[in-house]
Amino acid sequence: MNRRLLGVLIGWLGALSLATAQTSAPAVGRIMALTEDAAQTGHLVELIRRVVGRLDVVMGFGPSAKAEVILAARPSTVVVEWGARRTDREAWRRERDGFVPALRARLEALRRPQGPRVILLLPAVPANSAATWNRQEVRALLRQAAREAGVATLDLAAAGQLTPDNPSQGEFMELTLALADRRQSKRGWRVVRVSSAQMNEGPGSMAIDGKPETHWHTQYSPAQPKPPHELVIDLGQSLNFSGVSLLPRQDGGVNGRIGKVEVYTAETLDGLTGSPTVVGQGKSSPEPLRVLFGRGIQARYLRLVVLSEAQNGPWASLAELDLLPTLPLTGARPRGQ
Repeated sequence: MNRRLLGVLIGWLGALSLATAQTSAPAVGRIMALTEDAAQTGHLVELIRRVVGRLDVVMGFGPSAKAEVILAARPSTVVVEWGARRTDREAWRRERDGFVPALRARLEALRRPQGPRVILLLPAVPANSAATWNRQEVRALLRQAAREAGVATLDLAAAGQLTPDNPSQGEFMELTLALADRRQSKRGWRVVRVSSAQMNEGPGSMAIDGKPETHWHTQYSPAQPKPPHELVIDLGQSLNFSGVSLLPRQDGGVNGRIGKVEVYTAETLDGLTGSPTVVGQGKSSPEPLRVLFGRGIQARYLRLVVLSEAQNGPWASLAELDLLPTLPLTGARPRGQ
């Protein structure tokens, strides 16, 4: 299929979907793909369509698309691929200083109250490739833009590294998109108990507010209580999940990044005792710590006990706690495989 025909097809598909969106409620799981390179729009749409087959509408947009046009289709999620395909070093040097502000503005334009979840893709860094120099540098700038705009990231370099399930890249993408959808449904969650919090910066509720730019932080003034630190959450209903994702603070600070952590789950508050469901070990990194149970469990209450900070400090902090769906995920693999 040549580029012109592909563009016509995507435009027709977009117009049809926009017309549908204006006359009916948005479908659950409607996803939009936004790329910097219009020639790659069809590729990204097809990738998402193949690995997340249960989503009923997938639309693609190139760099000239305005946020209002994308939001008019009322998507639940917008996946953004940006900055990973340059090969001209001189052109990149001229553009580099303005890259983060321009991308941040684009991402912020997509974020609205009650609007879609925005996910910025972090490209993998291929070995022995002409794009290696660019992707190594641009990944850091993508993280910065995502942090400043308060949006989630999906790191394709980490695909296949989740254990013990070790999902494929397709499963990893679906896992992340499912996770994004779950962030929209935290309204029934509440913090039952928190052992320590610096209330003027990070009350316990900020660990489950769906906003990566906020965080729970244990007390550091006037006292600095030492670990263990505890956070107990009522999920509002009994849910099935296979682990938790713990997103470190995204404001550039490093204090409180979680080291050793225990996760307890139960159907009742009284059941959050005894042996933990799982024990995880984090490191000093801005990346999410994913702690998998190795099986699906059913629970309404969750207790997080932070035994140590990654750098052996007395604090704990957490931007977002999310539940990981039970694997394997339906529609995760390309059709026909």
